[in-house]
Amino acid sequence: MKQLNSKGYFYDLSEQPVFQRLNAAARQQAVVDGTVYCIPTNMTAYGLYVNVGLLRQYGLKPPQNADEFLHCCQVLKENGITPVSINRWYAMTTIAMARGLYPVYQAENTEEIIAGLNDGSIKISDYMLEGFRFFNELIEKGYYGDGLTAEEVDTVKANTSDWEAFRTEKTAFAVFPSGKEADIKKNGS
Repeated sequence: MKQLNSKGYFYDLSEQPVFQRLNAAARQQAVVDGTVYCIPTNMTAYGLYVNVGLLRQYGLKPPQNADEFLHCCQVLKENGITPVSINRWYAMTTIAMARGLYPVYQAENTEEIIAGLNDGSIKISDYMLEGFRFFNELIEKGYYGDGLTAEEVDTVKANTSDWEAFRTEKTAFAVFPSGKEADIKKNGS
């Protein structure tokens, strides 16, 4: 995208009326080097859904950070519970990105870091490596299921086993797009 933009292949869409109706976050993400290169049609937020009742059964509270999350996962695993629901898309990527990019959004110079990520002077891999390590740790410790490999995860469709496992309290944590709470309430989970 950056190479195509530098060669002038992108039309600046900033004057389009629909661009002006986007919220600030959507507008910011559509701009690279001062050019509005896309009009987002849908923004989705993903969240870590927590089955608080299942955690309480094992004397746990909803985690507030990565260490508490890992502690909850360990206690659940020791009690025969698979801690985290799995699917091949957002169950992996959301957790890896959240863990990897967390320092960016906690830094005092967040905007400077994001600008560096956008212009290539800061490598995204410098941040994402920790996210991939964290995801790998979850796999290795069996928190997504025993003996599961990253390759096997790629065969699991989204919103199949993850939803069913979370709904039936076989897992305590699941990553879903926002809006899933309506299904959770409807099913009494």
